[in-house]
Amino acid sequence: MDRKRALQIVKKHLPEHRYTHTIGVTDTAIALARRYGGDEEKAELAGIFHDYAKYREKKEMKDSLSMKTCPRTYFYIVVNFGMLLLEPI
Repeated sequence: MDRKRALQIVKKHLPEHRYTHTIGVTDTAIALARRYGGDEEKAELAGIFHDYAKYREKKEMKDSLSMKTCPRTYFYIVVNFGMLLLEPI
């Protein structure tokens, strides 16, 4: 998933101040990955989605956790303490 698409997804679910915060976290995550040899694309997506669940319905998150299969693209479940990335099987 590219940055533009990921930001489109989260923007409609975040208040403006949280979206602005998300952009800053994303840029910092990329810089840290670059500095310490991490995967910049994964860091970018982690930054974008890190607060995604903060404003989502709890039932939606619970239902997502009970999915038996993941979509072909990466499926993200974001919690207040960080991001759990479930890769397709």
